[in-house]
Amino acid sequence: EIFNNLLYIAVPITVSRLLSVVMQTVNSILIPQRLQTIGYSSIAAIEIFGKISGMAVPLLYLPFTVTNALVINIIPNISEQLAVNNWRDVEYKTSLALKITLLVAIPSTVVFAIFGNHLAKLIYGHEDVGKYLSIISYGMIFLCMQHTLSGVLHGLGKQVITTVNFTLGMLIQLYCTYFLIANPRYGIYGYFIGFLLSTLIIFTLNFITLVRHVKLNMPIMQTILKPTFASLLMIITMIYTYKSFYTLSYSNAWSTIIASILGCCLYLFILIVTKTFSIKNLIHKIKE
Repeated sequence: EIFNNLLYIAVPITVSRLLSVVMQTVNSILIPQRLQTIGYSSIAAIEIFGKISGMAVPLLYLPFTVTNALVINIIPNISEQLAVNNWRDVEYKTSLALKITLLVAIPSTVVFAIFGNHLAKLIYGHEDVGKYLSIISYGMIFLCMQHTLSGVLHGLGKQVITTVNFTLGMLIQLYCTYFLIANPRYGIYGYFIGFLLSTLIIFTLNFITLVRHVKLNMPIMQTILKPTFASLLMIITMIYTYKSFYTLSYSNAWSTIIASILGCCLYLFILIVTKTFSIKNLIHKIKE
């Protein structure tokens, strides 16, 4: 019986991870191949794929250091509270995890979408990588939320439906990669369409699954409007700071670093002032 229970948990999670690896392999084969069908040389096709998968995507996954930590901690906590039928704590911890995810995902999306070209030039020396980063960053919120939602659903023992949702998203991405990239009207943007659609669909399906089992306490003002307002002020500050320092130093590196530091500090300050984020409460919850 214990072995069967372990299989019920392990097999769906293994399948979803396997699908993720298979999709990476398929993309590495299909994307350059389909680009060549619309006139790209093999070198140009591989160069575009390398800039997306080897440069833009790794930057996109930087905020996952936070969501990974959340997922690792939340699965055993939720499973433990579920075992003693403590639904109140399950609902609280689920809502808290999603709130923290949004506090990271919203500003990351704004920064990558608007400031991505400067970051790409600073890190890689290729400003055109920032163009790809800006496009795929629109899926950042859904990608981060999807990751946290998957962790919560695994903790609730809903790993089968999570794997089904993930499989549906991957099939849509595969369809767009194969058919849209080979269409001269879309080209490489066909991959971006598939990426954004798949992340949106997986997030939507996981969220619908979660709200059927858990009652969330997520006021729109605290979880979306305030972080969005803080993010907009942050990016405005970053843009003007960058322009000011660049006119003085003509250095993209220093201007980007200083603008990023000031923007992050301002974002945290606004969250604390508007009581969206409380350091005391966070320390208290960590001690618990």
